[in-house]
Amino acid sequence: MAQRIAEPVRRLTIAAGRVRAGDLESTVSVDTVDEVGELARAFDAMTSSLRGLTGDLRDAAELEARLRARLETVVSSMTDGLVTTDGRGVVVAANPMALELLGRREADIIGYQLAEVVDVRGPDGKALLTRSGVPSVTDGLLNRADADPLAVRVARAPLADQPGEVVVLSDRTREREIERLKTEF
Repeated sequence: MAQRIAEPVRRLTIAAGRVRAGDLESTVSVDTVDEVGELARAFDAMTSSLRGLTGDLRDAAELEARLRARLETVVSSMTDGLVTTDGRGVVVAANPMALELLGRREADIIGYQLAEVVDVRGPDGKALLTRSGVPSVTDGLLNRADADPLAVRVARAPLADQPGEVVVLSDRTREREIERLKTEF
Protein backbone atom coordinates (compact mmCIF):
# COMPACT_ATOMS: atom_id res chain seq x y z
CA MET A 1 0.00 0.00 0.00
CA ALA A 2 2.80 2.43 0.95
CA GLN A 3 4.62 1.59 -2.31
CA ARG A 4 1.46 2.31 -4.34
CA ILE A 5 1.23 5.83 -2.79
CA ALA A 6 4.96 6.55 -2.58
CA GLU A 7 5.82 5.81 -6.25
CA PRO A 8 3.37 8.38 -7.77
CA VAL A 9 4.45 10.98 -5.21
CA ARG A 10 8.09 10.32 -6.12
CA ARG A 11 7.24 10.81 -9.84
CA LEU A 12 5.45 14.07 -9.03
CA THR A 13 8.46 15.27 -7.05
CA ILE A 14 10.85 14.46 -9.91
CA ALA A 15 8.59 16.16 -12.46
CA ALA A 16 8.25 19.24 -10.23
CA GLY A 17 12.05 19.44 -10.01
CA ARG A 18 12.31 19.29 -13.81
CA VAL A 19 9.74 22.06 -14.22
CA ARG A 20 11.58 24.18 -11.65
CA ALA A 21 14.73 23.69 -13.76
CA GLY A 22 12.89 24.95 -16.85
CA ASP A 23 11.73 21.70 -18.48
CA LEU A 24 8.10 22.49 -19.25
CA GLU A 25 7.76 19.30 -21.32
CA SER A 26 7.88 17.22 -18.15
CA THR A 27 4.73 15.19 -17.42
CA VAL A 28 3.66 12.73 -14.75
CA SER A 29 2.25 9.34 -15.75
CA VAL A 30 -0.05 8.42 -12.89
CA ASP A 31 -3.25 6.59 -13.80
CA THR A 32 -4.78 6.22 -10.37
CA VAL A 33 -8.25 7.55 -9.59
CA ASP A 34 -7.39 8.76 -6.11
CA GLU A 35 -6.18 12.16 -4.90
CA VAL A 36 -2.61 11.51 -6.10
CA GLY A 37 -3.94 10.78 -9.61
CA GLU A 38 -5.96 14.02 -9.56
CA LEU A 39 -2.86 15.89 -8.41
CA ALA A 40 -0.84 14.36 -11.27
CA ARG A 41 -3.48 15.33 -13.86
CA ALA A 42 -3.63 18.87 -12.46
CA PHE A 43 0.18 19.03 -12.62
CA ASP A 44 0.16 17.92 -16.28
CA ALA A 45 -2.55 20.49 -17.10
CA MET A 46 -0.49 23.19 -15.36
CA THR A 47 2.68 22.38 -17.33
CA SER A 48 0.68 22.32 -20.55
CA SER A 49 -0.76 25.74 -19.72
CA LEU A 50 2.73 27.05 -18.87
CA ARG A 51 4.06 25.78 -22.21
CA GLY A 52 1.31 27.67 -24.02
CA LEU A 53 1.83 30.86 -22.04
CA THR A 54 5.60 30.68 -22.49
CA GLY A 55 5.15 30.31 -26.24
CA ASP A 56 2.75 33.26 -26.29
CA LEU A 57 5.22 35.39 -24.32
CA ARG A 58 8.05 34.41 -26.64
CA ASP A 59 5.93 35.35 -29.69
CA ALA A 60 4.96 38.68 -28.09
CA ALA A 61 8.61 39.45 -27.28
CA GLU A 62 9.65 38.71 -30.87
CA LEU A 63 6.87 40.91 -32.22
CA GLU A 64 7.86 43.74 -29.87
CA ALA A 65 11.50 43.41 -30.94
CA ARG A 66 10.50 43.64 -34.62
CA LEU A 67 8.28 46.66 -33.98
CA ARG A 68 11.01 48.34 -31.92
CA ALA A 69 13.56 47.77 -34.70
CA ARG A 70 11.14 49.19 -37.28
CA LEU A 71 10.45 52.25 -35.12
CA GLU A 72 14.16 52.83 -34.52
CA THR A 73 14.76 52.68 -38.27
CA VAL A 74 12.00 55.21 -38.92
CA VAL A 75 13.21 57.60 -36.21
CA SER A 76 16.84 57.32 -37.32
CA SER A 77 15.99 58.07 -40.94
CA MET A 78 13.74 61.07 -40.25
CA THR A 79 14.66 64.32 -41.94
CA ASP A 80 13.47 66.21 -38.84
CA GLY A 81 15.31 66.28 -35.53
CA LEU A 82 13.59 64.40 -32.73
CA VAL A 83 14.46 64.97 -29.06
CA THR A 84 12.71 63.15 -26.21
CA THR A 85 12.72 64.18 -22.55
CA ASP A 86 11.64 62.57 -19.32
CA GLY A 87 9.17 64.07 -16.86
CA ARG A 88 11.83 66.41 -15.41
CA GLY A 89 12.73 67.88 -18.82
CA VAL A 90 15.99 65.93 -19.09
CA VAL A 91 16.93 64.78 -22.60
CA VAL A 92 16.80 60.97 -22.81
CA ALA A 93 17.05 60.41 -26.58
CA ALA A 94 17.78 62.20 -29.85
CA ASN A 95 17.85 60.96 -33.42
CA PRO A 96 20.83 61.58 -35.75
CA MET A 97 19.15 64.54 -37.48
CA ALA A 98 18.61 66.30 -34.14
CA LEU A 99 22.31 65.88 -33.36
CA GLU A 100 23.20 67.27 -36.79
CA LEU A 101 20.88 70.27 -36.44
CA LEU A 102 22.17 71.02 -32.94
CA GLY A 103 25.79 70.54 -34.00
CA ARG A 104 26.40 68.33 -30.98
CA ARG A 105 27.26 64.76 -30.08
CA GLU A 106 24.84 62.51 -28.25
CA ALA A 107 27.01 62.59 -25.11
CA ASP A 108 26.68 66.41 -25.09
CA ILE A 109 22.89 66.38 -24.79
CA ILE A 110 21.72 63.14 -23.12
CA GLY A 111 21.23 63.75 -19.41
CA TYR A 112 21.00 67.54 -19.73
CA GLN A 113 17.95 69.78 -19.42
CA LEU A 114 16.22 70.44 -22.75
CA ALA A 115 16.58 74.22 -22.42
CA GLU A 116 20.35 73.80 -21.93
CA VAL A 117 20.91 71.94 -25.20
CA VAL A 118 18.12 73.14 -27.50
CA ASP A 119 18.16 76.93 -27.60
CA VAL A 120 15.35 78.10 -29.88
CA ARG A 121 14.40 81.77 -29.79
CA GLY A 122 11.54 83.72 -31.30
CA PRO A 123 11.83 86.93 -33.34
CA ASP A 124 11.80 88.91 -30.09
CA GLY A 125 14.79 86.93 -28.75
CA LYS A 126 12.77 85.10 -26.09
CA ALA A 127 13.44 81.41 -25.49
CA LEU A 128 10.65 79.26 -26.93
CA LEU A 129 11.29 76.06 -24.96
CA THR A 130 10.63 77.34 -21.45
CA ARG A 131 7.36 75.61 -20.54
CA SER A 132 7.21 71.85 -20.98
CA GLY A 133 4.29 69.55 -21.58
CA VAL A 134 2.32 72.13 -23.56
CA PRO A 135 1.66 71.03 -27.16
CA SER A 136 2.73 73.74 -29.58
CA VAL A 137 4.12 74.45 -33.02
CA THR A 138 6.15 77.60 -33.57
CA ASP A 139 8.91 79.01 -35.76
CA GLY A 140 12.17 80.36 -34.40
CA LEU A 141 15.93 80.42 -34.67
CA LEU A 142 17.94 77.49 -33.32
CA ASN A 143 21.19 78.71 -31.77
CA ARG A 144 23.80 76.05 -32.42
CA ALA A 145 27.08 75.21 -30.75
CA ASP A 146 29.54 76.00 -33.57
CA ALA A 147 27.43 77.38 -36.40
CA ASP A 148 25.15 80.22 -37.39
CA PRO A 149 21.57 80.19 -36.09
CA LEU A 150 19.22 78.02 -38.10
CA ALA A 151 15.60 78.78 -38.98
CA VAL A 152 13.48 75.96 -37.54
CA ARG A 153 9.92 75.00 -36.82
CA VAL A 154 9.56 73.49 -33.36
CA ALA A 155 6.72 71.13 -32.57
CA ARG A 156 6.36 69.72 -29.08
CA ALA A 157 3.93 67.37 -27.47
CA PRO A 158 3.72 65.36 -24.27
CA LEU A 159 4.41 61.63 -24.42
CA ALA A 160 1.22 59.62 -24.31
CA ASP A 161 2.33 56.74 -22.10
CA GLN A 162 4.72 58.33 -19.59
CA PRO A 163 5.87 61.70 -18.27
CA GLY A 164 8.02 63.62 -20.71
CA GLU A 165 7.72 65.18 -24.12
CA VAL A 166 8.82 64.97 -27.73
CA VAL A 167 10.35 67.97 -29.48
CA VAL A 168 10.57 67.91 -33.28
CA LEU A 169 12.94 70.34 -35.01
CA SER A 170 12.33 70.99 -38.72
CA ASP A 171 14.91 72.91 -40.74
CA ARG A 172 13.07 75.82 -42.39
CA THR A 173 16.09 77.39 -44.11
CA ARG A 174 14.90 76.48 -47.59
CA GLU A 175 11.37 77.80 -46.99
CA ARG A 176 12.78 81.07 -45.67
CA GLU A 177 15.03 81.39 -48.72
CA ILE A 178 12.07 80.80 -51.05
CA GLU A 179 10.05 83.45 -49.21
CA ARG A 180 12.97 85.89 -49.49
CA LEU A 181 13.27 85.22 -53.25
CA LYS A 182 9.53 85.76 -53.73
CA THR A 183 9.72 89.04 -51.90
CA GLU A 184 12.70 90.19 -53.97
CA PHE A 185 10.97 89.18 -57.19
